[in-house]
Amino acid sequence: MPTLDFVGVVPVNKFSFTIAPLASVTGGEKTYGTAFTVSDVENLDIAIDNGIEEWYALGEDGWVNRLMTARSITVNMSGKRNYADTGNNTIGQDYFLDVGLANEVKLTITFPNSDTLAIPGVLNVTGLAGGATDVDKLEFEIQIWYHYFDVAEFWALVRPVAS
Repeated sequence: MPTLDFVGVVPVNKFSFTIAPLASVTGGEKTYGTAFTVSDVENLDIAIDNGIEEWYALGEDGWVNRLMTARSITVNMSGKRNYADTGNNTIGQDYFLDVGLANEVKLTITFPNSDTLAIPGVLNVTGLAGGATDVDKLEFEIQIWYHYFDVAEFWALVRPVAS
């Protein structure tokens, strides 16, 4: 277990991330290229969406029944468009224009305790520009693909183990 140089809660600016583009697919095996960082990212938000089905059975006296039937993970990022940064340009230009497998990436998030989570997904540029007096923005999301994703690894990182 990594040694922590903090106690309690930590700010999000202690997280770091890299993005690696899909380089090739050979016989179903995917290889990712050199990972890059993106400068001037201000927000990193890991959203977990759970599909929960609800129903009210006649014999349950009006109480609801629920069953989780789906799960989705999306990592949303936003910041400023920096034309001097290679990673920022890669997102703002290349991924904005590409479609298909060209938009598949592997996102690696490093948590403050040095744990890492590498998750493949589809990079989707969701916003550029802004208002007349705004600094040019760059907004994007990475939607995770379940069948390439190690669910146990993810839950080990986000669900604390009781000691």
